[in-house]
Amino acid sequence: MNKKALALIIGGLVILAAIIYFIFIYDYSSQTETPQTPRQSQTAEPVISKSEPENQSGGTVSPLEQSRDQAEKLAIYFAERFGSSSNQSDFSNLTDLEVFMTDSLKSRTRAYIAAERAKTASDSEYSGIITKAAVAEFVTFSETAGTAEGTVKTKRQETKADGQVTSYDQDLSIGLKKVDGEWKVDRADWK
Repeated sequence: MNKKALALIIGGLVILAAIIYFIFIYDYSSQTETPQTPRQSQTAEPVISKSEPENQSGGTVSPLEQSRDQAEKLAIYFAERFGSSSNQSDFSNLTDLEVFMTDSLKSRTRAYIAAERAKTASDSEYSGIITKAAVAEFVTFSETAGTAEGTVKTKRQETKADGQVTSYDQDLSIGLKKVDGEWKVDRADWK
């Protein structure tokens, strides 16, 4: 009886090890010819390359186009994270974005969070909102002045504790400034 139990345990461990190997370790990309993009979590920072990327036709992108692309990526990432929160997240959507804010927006955000935390009424029932950005459109963009003003079009979905889901479109008016050679968000207002 002991040998059968030991064989079952060893067999189970081998199967478990194989499952773990194929889920977490095995490189499926070497078996396919299609390139894979790296997985990103919802809180991953936007990838902003300093090198000269290639456009779709194979030529290099101008520094102005590259800067505009970086600003658009930042605006889209910022809008999604800025607009996604729950009443149980303790403003983590805002505090996580401080690295992408100018000092001015950072201080306004901290003041807003402090004022909201000081309110005595606390909502114990869950409510949350998820925001997906569709496109960022700049009305003004000046690389020399280091400013960009525009709108990020988003789709938002709000969920209440009772399971009620409300979906709607909402635009985020956004202003960016270049600080030490990097784009930072200086203003973000829901329309």
